[in-house]
Amino acid sequence: MQRRILTEFLDRLVPANRLNRAHIPSITSSPHIYSAAMTSPLTHEKEPINTAIVDTRSLKDSELSLFLYRSSSQIAQNVQRNGRILFLSTLDPLQSSMVEGLVRSLSKELASSKGATCNLGLTSSPDSPTSQLADFFLSNRSAFVNGQVVRQQPKLQEPESDICVVTGGARGIGLEIAKRLKSGSRCNKVYVVDHPSSDFSAATECGFETIGLDITAPDTPSKIMSAIDAPIGCLVHSAGITADKTMKRMSLQSWRSCLDVNLHSIIKLDSTFENKNFFDKGCRIVGVASTSGIAGNVGQCNYAASKSGLIGWSEKFNLINENISYNTVAPGFIQTQMTDKLPPMVTFMATKIMTPLKAKGQVEDVAEVCGMLVEGDFRGERVRVCGGMLIGK
Repeated sequence: MQRRILTEFLDRLVPANRLNRAHIPSITSSPHIYSAAMTSPLTHEKEPINTAIVDTRSLKDSELSLFLYRSSSQIAQNVQRNGRILFLSTLDPLQSSMVEGLVRSLSKELASSKGATCNLGLTSSPDSPTSQLADFFLSNRSAFVNGQVVRQQPKLQEPESDICVVTGGARGIGLEIAKRLKSGSRCNKVYVVDHPSSDFSAATECGFETIGLDITAPDTPSKIMSAIDAPIGCLVHSAGITADKTMKRMSLQSWRSCLDVNLHSIIKLDSTFENKNFFDKGCRIVGVASTSGIAGNVGQCNYAASKSGLIGWSEKFNLINENISYNTVAPGFIQTQMTDKLPPMVTFMATKIMTPLKAKGQVEDVAEVCGMLVEGDFRGERVRVCGGMLIGK
């Protein structure tokens, strides 16, 4: 009773969440296009904007500043509730950095006032394809992705194998990722790996193959390979634990358990699978990290180290394996069984104060980003799913 009363009181202190998933514009509506070839940013149109693409890739350095001001000003004045804005830039250091700074700030303004999102897509040249970026960031699938920078690569090699493995997939975020991948274009057969004590009923109902193993056991990689007995085209590392304590009070066991599950087991799996040619050429790997690993968090030194380490491991793996695409997803405050048990004040601070969208993310939000990374031409990306939280990059 006290928990409910406190939650209701805190909800009244800040306006209701800005994210209304029932009123997110559809990608089928034609977006406003702002580019070097058009004069629309120079006008003062009052036409409502649901979706917009701001393409800066053909602009000269001397043209960029004024173009960004005029297009952004018009968008800020006319964007509709839950609108979707996508900026595009090349990899030019000056231009991409300017646009990134604008996008990270504008995304917070639009989210706070309209529940709209604003992201930046990078390509290698002005005429590089952007369809995968637009399809995702202008749709409701990107509802909780805000202020992010993602590069679409030239065409990457696609794996022939349609087998996918999701660790920690018996429930929560992992289960939702498995569902999303099974419904997509790349994964036909999904194996869910989780602790033997897990309840696999939901995974079984979805038609997934289940493997009960301790992810930290030395023989787990070999047992997974024996159970599947064929190269895999996709691997998602979703298994993870927390053991929160301030560093002053943290035991060595708490430190080790968190690092073993969240990082060391992943390195062991990836290394073994690669050495045994268990990864098909073109295989897609996604590691589920955390915003704690990017920005840090009080009482989570072990968790932050493990998740930041995962991001670093993905970068290292890409450097030594040209035929595999490794990306990471960093969820922020996502509504799960674990976050539902947090004190109301923690939830209030995380969603109403630190998140411009004034909302919790859903497990589907994380799953959709994983789907984009697995099915598209993305490599070496780190995408936060956090509603544009005020901390971290």
